[in-house]
Amino acid sequence: MAFRVSTSIKLKLRISFLTLIVLSAIGAFVSFRLMSDVNAYQESKNQISALMIELNEARKAEKDVLLYDRRTVDFLEDGESRNVGRHQDHMEEVYTILDRLTEDEIVNTLDLGGSLEKIKRSARGYQATFEELIRQMVRRGFKDHGLEGEMREYVHNLQDCDSDAEKVFAFQLRRHEKDFFMRLDDKYVTRLHQTVDDFLDFLHKGSMPHMTPEYLYRVTNGVQAYRNHFDKIVKADRNIGLTDDDGLRGKLKDQASVVEPQIEFVYEAINAQTTKLQRDALLVMIVSFSLLLIGGVVMSLVLSGAISRPIILLDKVIRSILAGKEDAENELDGIDQRDEIGSLMKNFRFMLANLRQNMTLVQEKNAKLEKAKEADKKRNWSMEGLALFGEILKNPDDLAMIGSEVIGNLVKYLKASQGAIFVAGDTEDGEPPYMEMVACYAWKRHKKAGQKVGYGDGLIGTVWRDQETLYHTDIPGDYIRIQSGLGGAQPTALLIVPIKTQNNVIGVIEVASLFGLLPYEIEFVERLAERIATTLSAVKLQERTRILLKESQQMTEELQANEEEMRQNMEELQATQEEMHRSTAELNHSLGAVQLFYDIHKDIVNKVYDGVIISNDRFLVKYVNDYILRKLSFDQTELLDCSVNQLFTEDMSRLVQDMEYDPTYILNHFSDAQTVEIHDKLGHVIKVDLVVTKLQCNGETYFAFLFQKSNVAADSANEYLAHLMQKTGTSDERERATVR
Repeated sequence: MAFRVSTSIKLKLRISFLTLIVLSAIGAFVSFRLMSDVNAYQESKNQISALMIELNEARKAEKDVLLYDRRTVDFLEDGESRNVGRHQDHMEEVYTILDRLTEDEIVNTLDLGGSLEKIKRSARGYQATFEELIRQMVRRGFKDHGLEGEMREYVHNLQDCDSDAEKVFAFQLRRHEKDFFMRLDDKYVTRLHQTVDDFLDFLHKGSMPHMTPEYLYRVTNGVQAYRNHFDKIVKADRNIGLTDDDGLRGKLKDQASVVEPQIEFVYEAINAQTTKLQRDALLVMIVSFSLLLIGGVVMSLVLSGAISRPIILLDKVIRSILAGKEDAENELDGIDQRDEIGSLMKNFRFMLANLRQNMTLVQEKNAKLEKAKEADKKRNWSMEGLALFGEILKNPDDLAMIGSEVIGNLVKYLKASQGAIFVAGDTEDGEPPYMEMVACYAWKRHKKAGQKVGYGDGLIGTVWRDQETLYHTDIPGDYIRIQSGLGGAQPTALLIVPIKTQNNVIGVIEVASLFGLLPYEIEFVERLAERIATTLSAVKLQERTRILLKESQQMTEELQANEEEMRQNMEELQATQEEMHRSTAELNHSLGAVQLFYDIHKDIVNKVYDGVIISNDRFLVKYVNDYILRKLSFDQTELLDCSVNQLFTEDMSRLVQDMEYDPTYILNHFSDAQTVEIHDKLGHVIKVDLVVTKLQCNGETYFAFLFQKSNVAADSANEYLAHLMQKTGTSDERERATVR
């Protein structure tokens, strides 16, 4: 009967694995049964071992009782001690183990019940002998207890004898007594008896004056009583055993020597059966493993021919496909399509077709991902560059230094070769506009420094005029040349970008490179030019502020000269009335100049700072400028003699208190600029940069609160205001002196 190959392979696999599983299960079951029996026998053997251990521990407790407890007070009073308790505990455990073994199925199977009964009887005999030993030891006693304690009374009576000879006999008795107690030798008993006979014979002769009948009767009875009690102690020691082989001690030893071989017999019987079972279990496992190994080898040989050949062919085809061979899957046509392997081949072909289609889609997606990755890379490059130059442009101070830092880092960041920055110069009315190079990198500095370019002249002037970026890759040979210590080369790319604010060009960036610049790099330079424009505007504003301050200082010097002239006129006024009228006119003229000086200074302060508020030492407003009234929608009557805190969200008294300990204020008389919030009449909050200073006028203290919304550097304004107040204070003092 014909069957499909697929079914045959599946059936063979199932039969093979089922056969292996059955063989494994049979071997495992037999091994499990044998190992269970081994464990049971091992448990019985462990019980016998525990029995031997407990018996040995009881013997150790017995020896400790003989060695330590027989002379302790607690033991001699009631026969109880820790070692006696230990002995009892171990013997109770012995009886418990024997009871468990008696009920053990293995012991009954091996017909060891009779041996266990003998062990029980021997153990009970041993326990009874030990208890008798305890009683004998308590009866015998030691020092003040038992028979030895009673004998001490007679010893004291013997030591009360009147003559030295009697005391010598008493001493000899005590010595023989101690020798026996220490050495447990019968020869000392004989010596003691001989000394007692000699002592009694001496007393019967009664040759000494003090030996009256009553005395002799008392001493004789004492000596005989002493001997009798000594003999009782000797008898008790002999019952206990003078050596380990005598008396109760020897009996305990003999009984223990009977129990131990009986236990050894039971142990060896169980151990022999356990060893046999272990050998049987090992044999079964070896046979099972051998059958499994042989079955596995046979089944692998049978199945490999039916399964491995098509799989090997499939592996070969796959490697050919991976090597790039076209139509390699046609080699699979020789495989029968009716079995599982044929189905696998068919599905493989479908999978290969889908895989090739998917690979095409994956390649397209990878291309898109690469573009996105490249865009991210460019964006990150631009952001990192802008952050780098943001740090450089954060604190603008000197135009040449800022330009040098910017162009040097820009050339390095673009990996270009040369670069320069041109800035529009300040011109007077009618003067043609020009741009001047303020910084360059890798240029011939000494030849190019201060180079000027007119409006519309050359490439720089063209970019200035057109206000658009210029990028050239076709550069004339005589335009520029990049030089190094080893030689020179013509640049391949030239980039010129205008620096402009809104529609006003205030500078130009020029970069030359040996390699072409990419569009995103050009875009980066254009974005950087916008930030540079803001910084250049701030620097130029600072420079204009310095010029205004310088002009203000010149006007102050002129006013000082006018003050000197006014003083001379006042002296001449005192000479004559007519001269006084003329001097008064000159004085009025000078006062007008002072008013002009005050108006000029006020206008300069208003140009430097947006808002000006002056308060007294109680922080009541005494003066506000037009910006406060115009921008914050207040009337002057609403602010004068009112608290300055109604304009600020923070407490100005605390800010002034903290200012007194500020090192910057102590050195410059102006606090550091800090951002605070003010609010207008309608409650709208505005953030401003605030500077505070302290003024002294006519013996009174005033505080000036100066703030601005722009980013004009506060240091220059602070220096000017300090100079302004110093000059104003000097002018006021001189004017008051002149009036007096």
